[in-house]
Amino acid sequence: MITDALRNGEFDFRAIRHLLNRGAEALRVIGMCLLVLAVAGFPSGNRTRTKLPLEPLIVVVAFLERGISAYSPLGSGTGAVLLIVIAVALLAYRLWPRRIGVGVAA
Repeated sequence: MITDALRNGEFDFRAIRHLLNRGAEALRVIGMCLLVLAVAGFPSGNRTRTKLPLEPLIVVVAFLERGISAYSPLGSGTGAVLLIVIAVALLAYRLWPRRIGVGVAA
């Protein structure tokens, strides 16, 4: 595709669309990795009442992201960009420095 475009001097619409879809897949992988890091990268020892593993949460988020990407009028990368924004915000929240409480031994 790229060699044909360089040989002809211009990209056709199909080639541009294909390259954008491939770029959206790369963004999707980056977003999922950031989300898994934000959710599971910092174990705190606090367990919730339900012992739900993280894998179902990640699968549900992946399906939601694909649904947003499929039905968005803004393009196929919309869900991936939204996933990256949410993952970075969650990661920033988890990394934000906090004061140590009075009852916590240092």
